[in-house]
Amino acid sequence: MTRTAAFLTGVVFLAFSAAALGEDTKSPAYEHLKPLQWQIGDWVGEYTAAFDLGGVKKGDVVTSHVSFRWMLDRNVLVVDSYQVVAGKRIPNTHEIASWDPESKKLIVRFYTTQGTGCGEYAQIGDKIVLPWSADLDEGKLKGTSYLEKLDADTYRWQGREVALGDKKLPDWPLITMKRKTGAAAGELWTNFRDAAKGKWKGTGKLLRDGEVPELAKGTKFEIDFLFEPVADEMAMTGRFDFRISGKDITATAPFLAGWDPQTEQIAIRNFWSIGGLEEVFLSSQKGKQFFGTYTGKSPGSPPLKGRIRWQFHDADSYDLTFLDGPYKGQVLSSWKRVR
Repeated sequence: MTRTAAFLTGVVFLAFSAAALGEDTKSPAYEHLKPLQWQIGDWVGEYTAAFDLGGVKKGDVVTSHVSFRWMLDRNVLVVDSYQVVAGKRIPNTHEIASWDPESKKLIVRFYTTQGTGCGEYAQIGDKIVLPWSADLDEGKLKGTSYLEKLDADTYRWQGREVALGDKKLPDWPLITMKRKTGAAAGELWTNFRDAAKGKWKGTGKLLRDGEVPELAKGTKFEIDFLFEPVADEMAMTGRFDFRISGKDITATAPFLAGWDPQTEQIAIRNFWSIGGLEEVFLSSQKGKQFFGTYTGKSPGSPPLKGRIRWQFHDADSYDLTFLDGPYKGQVLSSWKRVR
């Protein structure tokens, strides 16, 4: 199974999962894709190769990792997958499922370094049937994917009627896939991660006086930072670089963001070089808005607390706004993506 195996196993898993973007962003295509929604989240499964294909040999143990999500206001489902064989990660496969209004069919398109392909759902729901074909370096690969939901966190998949050119291949092994994260983490965390990752430049005004005149209330500041996914994209790390406009005042803060399984929230913590600490917890989402709480702690000052809205206006801008407390309605900071 080589990179072709990665392609095939990615292809067959496309039917299996998605992370929702938000309850108020349903598209016309969503009604046709909705039967796939139960597979929200990230999945992992292991199987033993039943036949040789490229660089993967019969008997090799293969681990499949698959991550799914909504895109374009729920008009499409996308999946990114990779396989691990003997500690080696096989390149990712990218796939898209969408509703074709002209043919009135649910279509899947596959993109990989080995070639491209497509499929058409014959059945969706708790049981899924997906015939597909792909033009690869080794030739035309065909087959049918069969999936059966066992419970909310488990499904089984098998590829059958597989052929490479004129050569019939054995059925793919029956693979059991397990959810890597719960539905809440799969949906809320994946949506935030995909929207926030990348480089950003922020601006704002201090909401209260600091310990020196240069840090007076209303003073403008700028911040640069990078949200960088780590740990199979189950967390994000980076560093904030803070400066006061026109002044020789700077500070830095490494941060860690991830899913807190105890409180079932996204937790973000910044540790400032000047001794301060910021904590943001995001617990819910509505469309492109994430809601939670903010706490800012600095030496010699009472904590700055309040409920906040983290709102993405588009793919390249967002802001943080207080929803209650003494700073209700005030913007904590505004951000633009750096391309």
